[in-house]
Formats: sequence, structure tokens, C-alpha cells
Amino acid sequence: MWMRLAKFSVCNRMGVTELSNLLTLRDTGAANTGSASDLRHIDRWDQNVLADVLEISIDDVRDSFCSVVTTHSLARCSTELRYCEHCLAMGFHAAWFQWTHIERCPLHNMPIRRGCLHCASPIPYELGAGLALSPLCCTICERDWVPSLTCPRGQCVPIDHLAGQQMQRWSEYVRKIVAVEHHLGRDHSTGQFIANSQHGYATAAVRPHVLTMMNRLFDSPPPMPASVTTQCVDVRGQTPPPRSANNTTSASPCIRFDRGHWPHFASDFIRYEHMVLAAHDQLFETHGREFSRVRQHRLLLDGLLAPTNSISCGTAAAVGWAVSWLGPSQELAPPTGFTAPALGLTSWLTNLPVRTRHISVNAWREQVAQWLAEDLASSLCMWAEVTEFMSTRGHYLLYGEAVRPMSLAIRRRVGTD
Repeated sequence: MWMRLAKFSVCNRMGVTELSNLLTLRDTGAANTGSASDLRHIDRWDQNVLADVLEISIDDVRDSFCSVVTTHSLARCSTELRYCEHCLAMGFHAAWFQWTHIERCPLHNMPIRRGCLHCASPIPYELGAGLALSPLCCTICERDWVPSLTCPRGQCVPIDHLAGQQMQRWSEYVRKIVAVEHHLGRDHSTGQFIANSQHGYATAAVRPHVLTMMNRLFDSPPPMPASVTTQCVDVRGQTPPPRSANNTTSASPCIRFDRGHWPHFASDFIRYEHMVLAAHDQLFETHGREFSRVRQHRLLLDGLLAPTNSISCGTAAAVGWAVSWLGPSQELAPPTGFTAPALGLTSWLTNLPVRTRHISVNAWREQVAQWLAEDLASSLCMWAEVTEFMSTRGHYLLYGEAVRPMSLAIRRRVGTD
């Protein structure tokens, strides 16, 4: 939207108050203030007016913002323009460049940079006086950023169709990854989940964010299926067996972790974890033979990154699946005598729908067990797609976030709301 409005300003030379009155919603206090309007989030903007004035579709309007969901945090979305130098010179900018997880432009293999090309002055990512009065021009050094557009009878050439499709795929992938990360908490008064307002990024010191690594390694994003199938077609013989609630809850499964250390993980969790472990054992009867403990530890030390010639595609899918459901340390670290509950299962259970009063406890347990059996199978199918994509691109990146169990649970909530 920054680039669209910059071009609109080149043609129309309206002041920031006029643009704000024209394009923003009147009941947000944005109009008649002359103040800058954040271009990262859609909530202050009149989508219908933007579509009409810019002659684009509502979908194009929504794709032009970094986020369209009110509860999403923009803490990792830059308030300064982040751009590819070649794209900017062409008159193109992708909204997903604003996420600080992104390091390079996949079209030109150029680092994402900030500040004026010529004097390094900050470029605010907002509809403000600079964008309205000096569009696509530095207000400090007065140098043009898109010379082909701002010269007499100037114009810019759009990126080609294939490049546009590639950028669109990245936009959709980044949006889905970022959206899932905002489902982190629950409002205990309503039972509804809310975004966590306190964001911690200590894990960045341990290993880079999944988007950062995907952006570093691949010119196109890996597949992220739009829907979950409850019946998973056999993918290279990898599908874990669906386990019914009767098979998993009637027995007394062994407790893998010390309940004294984890007092809030009760018997229901232990039964569901037993389903995960049973599926894990059956899966690794086939794929575990070529992946020794030493190699597993090496993968953990290497940041969950493995050359594609080091393990087979099927084994990579199995390991990625296990990391998603158990967590990297629980799956790959050498035995130390310390065990913790399955990390991915914990996030999956936390993000399930809230049980309603008309469903009995026993019926709910049966339902959750059935959902878990389906999602164990579905997530392995997704991992098979992801690792097949990676197998021709040099490296397997086996971050659990590539196929998050919690994203499957979130979709269950959408289906029941």
C-alpha cells in the first residue's frame, strides 16, 4: 500500500489531510487530523474507498497490508520502509518485506535495506507529509527513488507474471506463519484465545526464526496446505495409524515424564501423549534405522538443518513430524534422564476449541482423541510435501514451525466457532 499510495500521490499531489479524509475511516479519528496513518495494518483504512480510488479489488487491498487482523501484534513489523533496491527502482514493493524476519529479496537475491538509497535518511512506512508531498523522493537529499517514473512522461514497468506469482506465494506464506504465531493465549473469562501482548524473542539467540531460514535457503516458499484432510492418502508409506479413543484411553499408558516436575499435566494429557508416542514408534520402525542417535544429535547441533544428500526424503519427513509433535530436544538430544511433556502436543491441546456444556467429558475425550489421530496423519502428509519440496533445493530445514500442530488445532476452532 505504501507504493500504491506513493504512485497515487505522484499523479494527484494531494496533501496528507486530503488523502486521510479520502481514504481512512472517519470514526477512527484519522480524518481531519493531518497526522500520519500507519500503513502496516488495515484497521484505519476504508477498504471500499481504497479499492475504488486505486481501481483494484478488495483482495488486492487486503494483500497490500502487512496484517488485516485487529488482534495481530506488529512488534516485528518495521515502521520504516524495508525494501529491495532493485524492486524499489522498478517501482515495486512487497508488504511482507516489512517483517524483520525477512532478510533478502528472493527475486534479486539482494539484502533488504532501510533508509534512503543516497543519504540513508529514514523512510517512514506511513501515509504522512513525506509520502503526500514528496512521493518516491527523499525529503532530505531530494533524490528520486524511482527515476523512470518521476521523469517527464515517466512510467515504471511491472514485474513479470512469474515473478508476481512468486511474490504472491511468499506473501501468503509469511501471512500464514505470522497469523499462527498470534494464537498464544487464552482469555480465561471467556475461554477464547487472544494474542499474547508480551512477546519474547529469546529463541532468536538460539536459532533464527523459521521465516528467516526459509527466506535464506529458498527462492520460493515451501507448501503450506490451505486445508486439512481428515483422511490422509498414503504418502510413501509414512502415514501413522489412526488410533481410536478406545485403543488409547482404556489402557494405562506409561508416564514418560516426571509428574512431580509437571503437576499440571494430568491423565488426559498422558493418554493423548501415548497416542503420539505410539504413532512415533511405528513411523520410526521404518525410518529410524538409517538415523542413529549420533546423527540425530548432530542435526540438533546444526540448527535442524541437514543437506539433502545426508538423509532420505522419507526420513526427513519423519524427523520433521517428530520435532513438530515432541519438540527438538525431546526428539533429538542424547538421553539425559530428564524428560518433558511433548511440546507440540501441548500447543495442539492448548489451541483446541473449548468444550461446551452439552458435551459430556467422556464424549469430549473421544472427540479430542479422534481429532488427534486425524491431525497426526495430516501433519505427516504435510511434512511429506514440505520435505519433497526441499529435497531438490539442497537442504532440509526441519523446524517444527514448518508444520505446526497448533495450526491444525486452530483450524478445529474455526470449524466449531
